Amino acid sequence: MQNQVFFEQQIVQENRAYMITMYLCFFLGLTLMPGLATIVGLVMAYAKRKAVWGTFYFDHCRWLIRTFWISFILGLLTYCVTFFVAFIPFFGVFLLPVFYIIIVLIPLWYLVRLIYGFIKLLDNQKVNPLTYWF
Repeated sequence: MQNQVFFEQQIVQENRAYMITMYLCFFLGLTLMPGLATIVGLVMAYAKRKAVWGTFYFDHCRWLIRTFWISFILGLLTYCVTFFVAFIPFFGVFLLPVFYIIIVLIPLWYLVRLIYGFIKLLDNQKVNPLTYWF
């Protein structure tokens, strides 16, 4: 019985180290290695998601996956709309500053989600999987 408990604790610690590594990849994606580290973290999250089904680690994988895709889609839409609005006379002059503000807010939102999830991970708590925005 003690061997089984020790084995389960070892698996939890291995998963915890893996999750911390995923969060670090996402943080590095914002700072030192934009894009590449985030993609590595995303692939890690997709790869580990089924193995941790039923644990709070699954919610962290889903949290990181959603963080990536929501920020990617919002960023892409913002850049596309900014490009087209810049060429619309008169109307674009008023909307362009709004899109620049949104472009600044997306990485801040991304960072807040990473910090929130990382703190929950360190406290051995799950993130709320039903919250898409915060």
